[in-house]
Formats: sequence, structure tokens, C-alpha cells
Amino acid sequence: MLLITALLLIIRKMPSREGINCWLFASFIQAVIYVIAYISYPATMDVSSLTGFFFLQTLVTLAMNIGTLKFIKVPMNRKIRYAVVSTSLFFTIFCVIDGAFTLGVVIFALTNSILMFEVAYRLYMSKYESVAIKISTILFGLIGLHWLDYPLLSRVEWFVPIGFMIGMMLVVAAFLTLAILALLQFKLQTEESEQRAIQAAIHDPLTGLYNRSHLDDLFNDYAEEAEQIQRPFILLYFDLDGFKFVNDTYGHPAGDLILTTVSKRMSKWLGAKGDAIRVGGDELIVLTRLRADFSRENSMSASQRILNLIEQPIVDGAHTYKVSASVGGCCYGLPHCDLENMINEADKLMYEAKQSGGHCIRFSQIESDNLIAQSKQKHDAKTKA
Repeated sequence: MLLITALLLIIRKMPSREGINCWLFASFIQAVIYVIAYISYPATMDVSSLTGFFFLQTLVTLAMNIGTLKFIKVPMNRKIRYAVVSTSLFFTIFCVIDGAFTLGVVIFALTNSILMFEVAYRLYMSKYESVAIKISTILFGLIGLHWLDYPLLSRVEWFVPIGFMIGMMLVVAAFLTLAILALLQFKLQTEESEQRAIQAAIHDPLTGLYNRSHLDDLFNDYAEEAEQIQRPFILLYFDLDGFKFVNDTYGHPAGDLILTTVSKRMSKWLGAKGDAIRVGGDELIVLTRLRADFSRENSMSASQRILNLIEQPIVDGAHTYKVSASVGGCCYGLPHCDLENMINEADKLMYEAKQSGGHCIRFSQIESDNLIAQSKQKHDAKTKA
């Protein structure tokens, strides 16, 4: 138990759920109980020793109960719990001092048993599924059952050491399992933190779209896929028309609402067909796969659908915002077979659309089958060079 206490002391310093402090307290008190029992064995316990044992052991059970419920995030009223257990402990000690030993032991055993059964039930009903949780459920249930035999067998001389050893093994196993649960939770929390950090590194915090830093990796994935299946994709560069007016007139919250709404609409429509990237301010890039071989007609059609989504009114209480976009686009393949080239081309075409009054699409005039195989050869040659 002292080793488990030391382990819990180390775990306590790690970021984890609530409840570890309660387990640490319970483990330390349980270790004290076992040390005292080892030193005093086989002397018969007098009234003061019994009341001390009942008090300390009830503290251990209550701390394990509260710590585990806090760990699995079960809501509870601790004041009522303290009041009920304190009342039970008072009657237990009163009965022992008054000579009603059997009744006191029964109250003590039932209190500890109920606390253990509650934990076992809560663990069984919790949403967390792991081997450690299942083992903990079984161990708490067995400890609860073991407390029930205490009033019947505590005075059977040959059973006392056996019962004590069984109880000690169950309790040590339960504490060890709780320590493993805490370590597993720390591992899971660390992995989740790493995942959140990765997500934050590649996603725009406002819109949830990919950010500019992840565009290179996305483009490489799209290019590799296009070369494998011999079917191109298009890059569209969007600049919102009327966004600055809304932002200046109604404030940044209105501008944020427009960006988040437009982003959600685009992401929903794209689905598995493509990805949207916020490259800064109100400028967005879309990479989208084509269902058939390239033609300016089907590329313009895909671009127009996204533009129609952007132009749908955005209602926020008493205000209705209307924005559009200037769009420039080009298709992957000769002569546009690298990201920088495609962005420059799409940006130039988007600027032409903006100069024409916005609310329109300008797509590359190149009419070809966008020979992916030749693009791949050019890309490979450039890589080798």
C-alpha cells in the first residue's frame, strides 16, 4: 500500500481528472491501518482500538467512493454524503462503546458495503469502457460483498487472519487498478492534447477550415491522387464582395458571422469532393475534384454552385447580410502543375473578376485535357533537378 501511495503521489502531479487526491488520501490511511494491524497482531482489539479502526476504515471507504465518482464524473452532493456517513459512524462508535458490539459492527459493515456497491454500480453504468474499468467494477463489488461477511465471521478465530488477508488483497488490487486508470487517463489526455495541437496547427480558429500552412500538404495529396486516377482537380480562389462594407458598418462580429456561415456552407457542399482553405481575411481557396474529365463548362458549373451558396442571405436577428464573391480558377495539369503557379493564376483571374464588378467567375482559358501524365513527368523532373 505504501508503494501504491507513492505511485498515486507521482500521478497526482500529472494532469488528469479529479479524484486522484481522494485516492491518495485513502491509500495513505489504508497503509497506516495495515501497518498498525501488522504491529499489533495478534493482540485482541479493545474498545478504543475498534473505534479507531472503524473511524479510519470508514474514511478510507468514503474517500475511495468520492474519488472514484469524481474521476468518472458522476454528480453528487458531498454534504449529504458526509452527513449520512458521519451519522452512521457516530452510531457505530456509540454502539461499540455502549456494549452493543454486534449492532455497531453491522452498521459499520453495511455502511462500507453500500459505499463500495455504489461505486461498482456507477462504474458499471458509466460511459467509459476499458478493461481497467471492468476490473475495478468487479473488485469494488467483491469488496462490498466481503464487508457483509464481517459481522458474521469477525469473531470466528480461524477466519480473522484469512478474512483480513482476503480483504487486503482485494483493497490493494482495487487501489492498483485505480492507479492504472489514472495513468491510462493521463495517456489519453496527453494524446488528446497532442491531437488538439495538431488540429490547431492546420485549422483556422474562426472558421474551422484548413489554414494556409496546411495547403501545401493538401495540394500534394490532391496532385498524387490526380496522377494515380488520371483525373484532374480544380483550384478556386474566392474573395468576398461586400465583406468590408459589412465589417465596417456592423462590426467584426458580423464579419465573423459571415465568414463562419460561408465556410460551413462550403464545407457541407464540398463534403468528400474537396476542401476549403482560409488563406487570410476574406480570401478562401477551394480544391475540388472533378467527377469527369476536365472541361471549362463543368469546372465553371462547380464554381457557380459554390458562388450560389455564398450569395444566399445570412440572417442575424434584425439584420440580413448579403455578400457575393469574385472567383478565379484553374485546373491542375499542364501548364498549371504546381501550387504556386495555380495560386498565381487563380489570383490573377480573381482580380480580373473583381475589376469587372465582382459577383462573377473567371476561369483559365486553357482548353486541353490537362495531361496529368505529362504534368507528373514535369513534376518529377523538377523534383530531381
